[in-house]
Amino acid sequence: MSEINVGKFGKNSGVNLNNFKAGLKEQDLKSDAQKSIFKAVDKDKNGILDEKELTEFKNGLDANGDNVISNREANKFLKLNGLDKKDKQELLQLLQNFNMSTKDVEEVSVTEKDGQKLVSVKYNDGKIETIKPDRSEEVVTTDENGTTTTQLLNSDKVLTSQTTVDKDGNKTDTEFESDGTTKSKETVLTSEGGLSTVVFEEGKPKSKEVKQGTTTENYHYDESGKELLDTRVENEGIEAKERHSTFTYNDDGTVTENVTFHNGSAVRQLNEDGKTPINEEITEDGKVTKRTYDYESQPPHYVDEITDGNNTSQTVRTLDGKALAQQKTVDGKVYNIEYDGEGNTKGIIVQNGESVEMIAKRFGCTPQEIRDLNQDLLKRNQFLVGAEIRVPGELEAGDKRLQGRKSAAEAKAEYARDAEIRRQKEEAAKQEREYYKKLGVKDFNDKGKKVKADGWGNKEFEVIGDVGYGRQLVKLDGKLYTRSHDSKILREDYLQAHKAYVNKPQNQRNNTVSGINDVTYVKDNDGKVWYFNEKTGKAIIRDNYTQIVRQESAFVADQLHTAAKGMGTNEEHLEQGVKNIY
Repeated sequence: MSEINVGKFGKNSGVNLNNFKAGLKEQDLKSDAQKSIFKAVDKDKNGILDEKELTEFKNGLDANGDNVISNREANKFLKLNGLDKKDKQELLQLLQNFNMSTKDVEEVSVTEKDGQKLVSVKYNDGKIETIKPDRSEEVVTTDENGTTTTQLLNSDKVLTSQTTVDKDGNKTDTEFESDGTTKSKETVLTSEGGLSTVVFEEGKPKSKEVKQGTTTENYHYDESGKELLDTRVENEGIEAKERHSTFTYNDDGTVTENVTFHNGSAVRQLNEDGKTPINEEITEDGKVTKRTYDYESQPPHYVDEITDGNNTSQTVRTLDGKALAQQKTVDGKVYNIEYDGEGNTKGIIVQNGESVEMIAKRFGCTPQEIRDLNQDLLKRNQFLVGAEIRVPGELEAGDKRLQGRKSAAEAKAEYARDAEIRRQKEEAAKQEREYYKKLGVKDFNDKGKKVKADGWGNKEFEVIGDVGYGRQLVKLDGKLYTRSHDSKILREDYLQAHKAYVNKPQNQRNNTVSGINDVTYVKDNDGKVWYFNEKTGKAIIRDNYTQIVRQESAFVADQLHTAAKGMGTNEEHLEQGVKNIY
């Protein structure tokens, strides 16, 4: 249909029915006359013209289809719709404003839901209005941040509720009083599942309920609008963990929190913000904990004083709960321990003979954890005795693993004693080796080896060392023996004589009475005389022994004979002869 000339009452009006779009709303019209015309066309009386109603409206205006709306057609339209002829000018004004009122409309659609006709208008900016038969509306908009807002308006176009959902999924539902602007209730559901509900009275918040998981909190608002916590329920529905708290606001501005749980109760004194604790007293299973906070000291901390029967403890902790120090009294005995404020126990004294591996095993951690905590104290991957180290975890003062450990001074003294003992043992071992060398031991390669000897059954001798000629110096039950190359044990009197020989001072060697060169005599335990060759260190036996005895005897006899000749006159010779008898 081309541009229509609207008769004498609107010649060359510029009205083009082809440009008309559905979506014209009664509320957009200015005059009552125009609204009367609209109502005549709005067959379903929902306050908006849909496509069907618009077509009927255009056909009713141009009944002849000649693209000219004459005075007669205009009058006929008004008459058929029960309108006054004088409304022709209002009709023309409505037609001229039609396009202006619907210029932002992109699409109008009609659907049916639950037996109701719904008209949806989509605008160029993305807004969607859905009008119900009772003229109530739902308006949906989305802003540049991705937040979607849904508003519900009643038949009087007054806002009754609003829902917003942001891009993260957080949802806010708001209900309004009859004026459409004053809030009556607001509910926020977070994407994490938290739910808070605020109830308003005369536009001001009156109460609030917050639910997060198994925790529920209830608040009220004072006259200034400040939010004040009244009750809190934690671990709701979990009997062993459920806690109920009530809050009382005191005249001095502080807040008292009373807590009850399945096996005890607590009273907490909080400062004006209702969150920062001042002190607490907790009773649980008969155990009483008094907690006092200190925000002035560095670092800020609190002290837990626990009474459990006759036992007490005082623990200093940082505000985030990490222990700094503890004193514990158990059955009248006092124990103390310190911590580093990072979850570790410090002041552990390394004991004498204690390795990193031993420490880790004792305190239930790995050697690497011990090393990582004490890098600066490691010496060749171990610790010095008496060093103060840290171990993972916060051990209780009086922990059994701490019992019986020596102080740094005691551990160092013990180490010094052990070092002296080791030195003495090493010195004794050195002297023993020297002694055995004097006994003829040439090397100690087989020292400690177990051997047997002919005629001694299954008895095992401990080898001391090699004395040459295939012989070994051996020991059995604390006694020394000489074992020959053919596994025979040499005579003990020989060993006794040999021992007497090696122990004889050098200035007493070469002591034969007849002055035989490089020969020294000794006596064994039975008084038998033995002769040893100074060059070889061996006993002189068989023919050589007999020859020496004869020579010595002859010399002694000669001395006695000389002394006897001078009997009574040469006492010096007599005395010398007597002294030369072994």
